[in-house]
Amino acid sequence: MDDLTQALSTSFAVSKEPNSISAPHPRLSQYKSKYSVLEQSERRRRFLDFQKSKRLNYVNHARRLASGDWTGADSDGEEDMEKQEEGEQNQGGETEDEGMEIEKRKLPKHYANQLMLSEWLVDVPSELDTDWLLVVCPVGKRSLIVASKGSTAAYTKSGYCVNRFPSLLPGGNRHNSAMGKDYTILDCIYSEVDRTYYILDVMCWRGHPVYDC
Repeated sequence: MDDLTQALSTSFAVSKEPNSISAPHPRLSQYKSKYSVLEQSERRRRFLDFQKSKRLNYVNHARRLASGDWTGADSDGEEDMEKQEEGEQNQGGETEDEGMEIEKRKLPKHYANQLMLSEWLVDVPSELDTDWLLVVCPVGKRSLIVASKGSTAAYTKSGYCVNRFPSLLPGGNRHNSAMGKDYTILDCIYSEVDRTYYILDVMCWRGHPVYDC
């Protein structure tokens, strides 16, 4: 028994460096062995393709906002949502007067919900006075500004066009529209007192989307 104990104490070891955190685990090669190096490169390629397609979607979306051409832009999900809402309204009951026709007015959904809404800072960070920058926000209404084709349009959060005017933004007037190639999209606050648009965020400048910057 003593000989066996001595033999185990001299030869039995998990690695050449006992208790080393840099030594690989003995079962590391068995952990998720189905993912090879080739599959990892494939996943990396798919991620880059997804990132490229996402950037292309931003470009196409900005072009649609600037040109107003939404042909083929409606998704199947939006159509299914509309059909579901129509079905719920039909199941709710019939009108009292059968001869009365109800005209369903659809909201301009293409320019709606394009702005990032703010939220209250309920959980105040402890490093607010050292690591944060505070900017005074003017009082007014949020507006989506689209300058293209020699004109500048202002849309509400709901997507309604409330004003159209020439501006000095790229694509905002006939002199700097550059044959309709330049367009600018801004997230602004309109102050009725100052009659001024204050820029909160630049979404697209001279045809270059900056959504993910």
